[in-house]
Amino acid sequence: MDTEQSLKQMEQFLGAAAALTQQYERQMGAFAEQARQQLDSAVSQQKREMMQFVRENIQSELDSVLKGYAADMEEVRQKMVAQSSEFNTYLSFVNRKNRQLAFRSWLAVSVSLAILLIGGAWIAYYYAQVIGKNKVDAETAQLIGQADLVRCGDDLCVKAGKVQKNGYRVVFKR
Repeated sequence: MDTEQSLKQMEQFLGAAAALTQQYERQMGAFAEQARQQLDSAVSQQKREMMQFVRENIQSELDSVLKGYAADMEEVRQKMVAQSSEFNTYLSFVNRKNRQLAFRSWLAVSVSLAILLIGGAWIAYYYAQVIGKNKVDAETAQLIGQADLVRCGDDLCVKAGKVQKNGYRVVFKR
């Protein structure tokens, strides 16, 4: 009964480990989705700000003197190149951090699964050894249970043919 109970506990443990792994995968998926949404929001905000900046700059240039039009447009172009470069740098940084996070998440899940598999294999091996050790005792107990044993005063007697009265013989103690 103790072995069955241990096996049931091991099954419950493995079920809980599988559920924990699934929950961790769901959480990592939700985190990745949240990061993607934040990145989309940041990109959208940058687009809006850049569009607003361009509109204001163009309107102010149209109001200004035609003579400074070419010089001012070059200045605007330089600012846009610098902002685009800064944005690309920021985007590269975010992508690098996302890759690091994905790798670390994958590594954590892999290590967790490896630990669970090794632990499960060890537990299975341990209980297989316990079962192997107790198998002989269980077989002996089964044979004793099937034998025709009776109490003869302070001793046990076993039916062994017509050796003594009623065919029972005294079993010697160790």
